[in-house]
Amino acid sequence: MLRWLVRTGVSLNTKRKCVNESSAASRSANQAKRNFDYAKRENDMQKQINYLAEGLSNLADAVERSSNTIEPLAELAVYGALLTESIEDLLDEKLKEFKIN
Repeated sequence: MLRWLVRTGVSLNTKRKCVNESSAASRSANQAKRNFDYAKRENDMQKQINYLAEGLSNLADAVERSSNTIEPLAELAVYGALLTESIEDLLDEKLKEFKIN
């Protein structure tokens, strides 16, 4: 039972990491879109270049944050498999107890 609680806690923590990185990636991608839109409407060439540079930087940040979610997702898959195994073991134990009584 303790193993199950520990694995559940670790899984929830890993899920939180994925959600946080994914949200940050979305924010960066949206900021990049805004910067590209600003560049389209800007008449001053230097400001256009600055907006494009900021947009590319935000886009790179979004890609990096998206790739940062891969490792926690893989961990989450492993923890999910371990949780399933633990639950199966617990169910088997309970069924044995039930059959004995």
